[in-house]
Amino acid sequence: IVMTGWLVIDLRWQWNLATDVSASWNSFGGRDLSSRRLAGIDAELEKIAVDVRPLLVPEARLFVVAQDPVAAGRLAYLLLPARIHYDIAQSGLPAPERFKPGDLMLVHRKVGIRYSPERKEFLWDDRFRVRAEILYAKRGTVLARVL
Repeated sequence: IVMTGWLVIDLRWQWNLATDVSASWNSFGGRDLSSRRLAGIDAELEKIAVDVRPLLVPEARLFVVAQDPVAAGRLAYLLLPARIHYDIAQSGLPAPERFKPGDLMLVHRKVGIRYSPERKEFLWDDRFRVRAEILYAKRGTVLARVL
C-alpha cells in the first residue's frame, strides 16, 4: 500500500516535470542567451540593458537605482561586467559627494528624482543636486554622465 501511494505521487511528479520541460523548451529552446532573456520575466530589463550597454565606458562607475531594489539588482546583473555600484539596502541615490566626474547614473522608474535640462542637474530628496548630462532616456529609464 505504501509503495502504491509512493508510485502514484511519483508518477504525478514526473508528469508535472515533463510538462514543465516541454513548456520551457517551447519558450527558450534553440535560442541564444539574449533571445532567452527577451522571452523571460526580465524582458523589459533586458531591452534596457541592450540599449544601455554600448553607452557604458569601461572605466566609469555605474550607479544603479530603481524604485524596487529587486529590479535594480536584476538590471545591475544584466549590465555586468560594468563597474556597478548598487546598494541593496537602500533604493535611493547616494550622497552627491560620492559621485566623480565621468560616473554614470542609471535611474529606472524611481519616484522623487527630477532632472532640470536647463541646468543639467538632478535633484533628489529635495536637497541633493548633481550636475549630469542625459545619455539615454526611454521606458522610464535614464542614463546620465556626471559632469
